[in-house]
Amino acid sequence: MTSLAEKGLHFIQAGWRPDECQVVELRYVHMLPTEMRPIGQMVGQIASQFGICFGDAVRAMSYRSTVATMVIAMAVIAVPSAAVGQATIPGAPNLEPTRIRFGTLEYVLSILRDGEEQVIGSLIDEILPLRGDDPVIKRVQTVRRSGGVHVDSTVTDAQTLAPRWHYGVQAQRIVLLEFDGARVRGTVTPTTGAPRVIDTTLADVAFDSSNWDLAVRALPLEEGDAAILQVYDVEQQLHRYGVRVADRELRGKSFIVHVIIQLGRNNEAHVWFDDITRTLLRIETPVQPGVILRQVLKP
Repeated sequence: MTSLAEKGLHFIQAGWRPDECQVVELRYVHMLPTEMRPIGQMVGQIASQFGICFGDAVRAMSYRSTVATMVIAMAVIAVPSAAVGQATIPGAPNLEPTRIRFGTLEYVLSILRDGEEQVIGSLIDEILPLRGDDPVIKRVQTVRRSGGVHVDSTVTDAQTLAPRWHYGVQAQRIVLLEFDGARVRGTVTPTTGAPRVIDTTLADVAFDSSNWDLAVRALPLEEGDAAILQVYDVEQQLHRYGVRVADRELRGKSFIVHVIIQLGRNNEAHVWFDDITRTLLRIETPVQPGVILRQVLKP
């Protein structure tokens, strides 16, 4: 059976990228013999910082592994890499939520297929501050397409960007989520059928996947910057988005920042922001080979 060290070396030799990895699951430490668990936890913490799939590594590790093997694994895991960004969760020190500007913007949604573009709908994005003793950000995103209207309403902590609640209405279902730190409770109710109850405690607090762009706007977004955002949604549960600044182009008095979001294996979204206002200008997301979903700010 493959050892953890061998698995780590395989990741590096294969050109492994941390943003292809699902969230670290430290519960797999309990698969180790009792005397190995403290070191396993240490490896897990290091792995978490660099996006290593610790759950996969532990599952693949022999129960006869020695402490020496674990130490070697730690050395392998902790190899610095320019592709690795800072692990970022709500409240992380690399976030500055005051960079986020408030207001209402409208976007055109289109499909780009083999070079031909077809408009398929619109998006109105309202980002509003609710100030007081407990300041929050209220956001309402309304998508209008031929298939109907989809409305997502969220409330987010204005100081940490931790999610508070999420209410989403689609033609197929209604999603209601309440966040309390790492705990998520709620229901997913299809138009026909019984509701699915959500009640889970995550390994750590995470961003609402509907608001990943708010977290990106709060990052420094300097040349070469990278981060790994921990996000939650009801389908994929806890997972990670890799974020890296591809380039900054001066246009007029401001820079346009091109950011690449690694959504999964071989799946990258390209996003452009105004550096001064942090306005989201455009998103291009591949939905299948040769087909791109495009969201562009309406003039």
